Amino acid sequence: HGLSLVGMFRRKNKNSLIRRVKKSLTIVKDAAKNSQWNFENKVFLLRAELASISGKNDEAVEMYEKAIEGAKRSKFIHEEGLACELAGFHHSRSGDKVNAMRNFYHARMCYG
Repeated sequence: HGLSLVGMFRRKNKNSLIRRVKKSLTIVKDAAKNSQWNFENKVFLLRAELASISGKNDEAVEMYEKAIEGAKRSKFIHEEGLACELAGFHHSRSGDKVNAMRNFYHARMCYG
């Protein structure tokens, strides 16, 4: 839910959606308290997307990396791919084509 809101924000540029994304992040953080293994990577991914839309490049990159590693550790290969894909889009928007392509390739490998 939170990731789809970020996509809507990017297309429609509605600041009110940020509050809804933050609410989704709070829900996922609460779930992570009960099952860190299952939700930690999702928390990092939502935090990465929020940082990305807020223009906090360094924080976004760090959170994407943590989301990718968390998904990998939990063996959630498709979520690892999603995190790589979103990181790739972030790098592309910020002009870092080398890391964008590296992340897109990693995503492709995850998706099979």
